[in-house]
Amino acid sequence: MMEVLFAQSMLGGSLSSSNETLREAAELLLWFPYRWGLSLVGAPRVLRNNGWLGWFSAHLRDEEVDAVAQIISDALPHSTDPGKIARQVLAARVVDGLAPLCYPRLDENTLHKVVRFHGLLHIERSRKEGHGCILALPHMGPMGLLLLGLSNQGYPVNRLIDGEEAQEESRWSWALQGIQDELEQHLPGAAFDARGYLRPIIRRLQGGEVAVMAYDGTPGDVDIGRRIVVRLLGREVEFPVGPVYLALRAGVPLHPTVIVAGAHGGFDVHIEPALSLDREGPLNAALEDGAQKLATHLEAYLKVNPGAWRVWPRFVSGQMIR
Repeated sequence: MMEVLFAQSMLGGSLSSSNETLREAAELLLWFPYRWGLSLVGAPRVLRNNGWLGWFSAHLRDEEVDAVAQIISDALPHSTDPGKIARQVLAARVVDGLAPLCYPRLDENTLHKVVRFHGLLHIERSRKEGHGCILALPHMGPMGLLLLGLSNQGYPVNRLIDGEEAQEESRWSWALQGIQDELEQHLPGAAFDARGYLRPIIRRLQGGEVAVMAYDGTPGDVDIGRRIVVRLLGREVEFPVGPVYLALRAGVPLHPTVIVAGAHGGFDVHIEPALSLDREGPLNAALEDGAQKLATHLEAYLKVNPGAWRVWPRFVSGQMIR
């Protein structure tokens, strides 16, 4: 999924509910003067500026911080400062959402400064065995940097997206969509609709290519595709089965992967060993087992780095939680 979340989903919150004009002004400031100003600096500086903007935005949204902090406190009762984590979550939404603004300035000479990989040997092993693999990610960090970094190192990449997602409309939606389309042109590889015909992406995987997709649902209000109930942080949560199903159909490894902020000012990509999937038993049992293993992987990361997960606002009954 394209990481551009638009200003209404990042600076919106309580601002948009109280003052529509202010929200639209924020959109224009972000996507025009701010975007143009960033064209004068390098990619690392873009990410630093986005970080400052994220911090500033999170400290303007006390009402939303309180709501997210309560969700986190309920899910992670031993967390020492849910309010601080909630601000990190809201700041991460801004940083991840604006990361595509640095894409036009990324090349082989600058990518290593903003994205570093750990675990590429897993991809190498798959390709030596004559097939590709799937990297399954939670909504942490900008997926576009992962795609650009892998492509720069010579890996053929593809991404599975959720098709057309509903966006909040504003008078500037046409302009924002144009910016999104422009930034998407910098992403390598093909984009496949996860709701569509899977044979093309299966052929690519079996031919040695890499597919990247999210496994923890969609950050918006529309759930797409079949879901299975798993246990996550003591709750019954609905997870998509797409990554597990695709790995079983294509006969390729499925690697849990996370993108987290790195000490160098950019992002670190951690590609974990492949999940052990049941490729011989009944399909439904294999899907349930694989989805639960992804949920267990996510839970381990949330206990260490909860502020990076953009989907916390949906971790409530009636949305992610049954």
